[in-house]
Amino acid sequence: PFLLENLLNQYDFITLFTSSLHYATVAKILATLNDDNLILKDDTLVPDKAEFSKNSFVCNFSNSKINVVKINPSEKL
Repeated sequence: PFLLENLLNQYDFITLFTSSLHYATVAKILATLNDDNLILKDDTLVPDKAEFSKNSFVCNFSNSKINVVKINPSEKL
């Protein structure tokens, strides 16, 4: 989380690509950094304050945004 906090201070927009195995863990870390709770949307745990779309969500922080995208390593983007 400390590295992520430093990156939030350096960049306006960050995109994280994660497998489905780690998607909920990343969501929990971001929710914790943003003093947020996790909720269930379309069978997926995402931060309550996040903008959600299928296999992705965006968390807004004070000076930046983080987009988290769930990918399957065997699929083409």
